[in-house]
Amino acid sequence: MNEVDKWQKFWKDKTDPGHGVKDCDHLFPRTPEEYFRLYAKELTFLFDNRTSKILEIGCGNGSLFPFYGFDNMTYKGVDFSQSMLNEFQNKFPDINVGCHEASSYLDKETYELIFSNQVVQFFDNQMFSDHLSNAKKMMAPNAILVCASIPWKQQKFRYILGKIDPQVPKKILKKVLKNIITPNNLAVGNWFDFQDIRNLARQHGFTVEFYPSMCYLYRFHAVLKIA
Repeated sequence: MNEVDKWQKFWKDKTDPGHGVKDCDHLFPRTPEEYFRLYAKELTFLFDNRTSKILEIGCGNGSLFPFYGFDNMTYKGVDFSQSMLNEFQNKFPDINVGCHEASSYLDKETYELIFSNQVVQFFDNQMFSDHLSNAKKMMAPNAILVCASIPWKQQKFRYILGKIDPQVPKKILKKVLKNIITPNNLAVGNWFDFQDIRNLARQHGFTVEFYPSMCYLYRFHAVLKIA
């Protein structure tokens, strides 16, 4: 089974992308709305005030959408889980979303901002390369491409050992035993370091800047611009 088939099977009937309040417990306890607002604020910092002609790759169920500040009329979201999109459209009936696989998505529009959140972890190197190639073709002049919340390879073993979240070892073991994921995926997909992203960015004519995640201490964000 290839990467696309594996993750399509995993996400097929899901209605929750897995963003959870407990992920921010290291800051202070909060309600789901407070958590989503905080996490969206972290992400919008990366967007550099771009609020028109937006494409979200892997939009999920739209749980963060109300906190981004986007105009429904200038936003488009794609996700390969129809069950997630159904949840999104139930909350926002007029939203423009479509069911597509993330790494191969390409349309004829151009966007000021293309972004994903906790998505590229489900790409292998070829899928990631395809995503960058396709995104570049859809970027307007001076547009940015944001790959948010990428699992950071340097933090992988601290994460596995429970140094970041004490419940992680139990969660991983439970999922492996249920055969939901393979041990190599360790619950979050593929892990990358800065050089991995730099190499891919350079291959496709991008410059890249990195930012740490405050809500997910084992993740980082990459902001790419056409060189």
